[in-house]
Amino acid sequence: MYKELNLIRRCGICLDRTGQVNCFCNGCWKALHYKALETGFFSMNYNRSVSRLYTWESPSDNYLKKIVYQLKYGHSEEVYINFASWLLFKAKDYKPLCKDTVFLSAPGKKYKANHAQLLALALAKQTGLPAYNLLIDKTPSNQKRLNKRERMKKVFSCERADVLKNKKIIFVDDVITTGSTSEAVYRALNQPKHFRSWVILEVTAKSRNEKLNSLNS
Repeated sequence: MYKELNLIRRCGICLDRTGQVNCFCNGCWKALHYKALETGFFSMNYNRSVSRLYTWESPSDNYLKKIVYQLKYGHSEEVYINFASWLLFKAKDYKPLCKDTVFLSAPGKKYKANHAQLLALALAKQTGLPAYNLLIDKTPSNQKRLNKRERMKKVFSCERADVLKNKKIIFVDDVITTGSTSEAVYRALNQPKHFRSWVILEVTAKSRNEKLNSLNS
């Protein structure tokens, strides 16, 4: 009896029973697919090219709020397979990926699943292009005495940077907010000529401000 109950899964968005190991039910997957298709591929809010699957403009958007939760606290291989296929579908309307393209995942946090690496591996599997997990986060952990601007200055190093030489780099991350991570990676790689970012979710300044206001009210 215990084993039967343990196999029951609920959708991470609507909480309906899915009867599967997926994070989301079929209805929510369809809604997420439609939302991804109606979101523009490129963001104009950063210094360098950023492509995203979703834009979270309002904290009240329940679908994207649940995605943020799932990315932070849970993960499923199927989630990243779907997100990767949707990113590639949106990308095919623009400049196609060439054989010199590589996917470089953002470093994960200690003792937590590296969601960016899971997405990069899913992209690599579907394109036949290589995916690398070479970045090391060297940002000081104790930042209590630093001001806001200093805390945003992240520091990374790259192992085996030679494998990225003369490559068209797609930096893969799950979420982008201020863009400080991608900028720090760009500097760590000595400002390569071909560098762009692909993310699942862009959290806009409007969304961040609304969330802070709701917490302070």
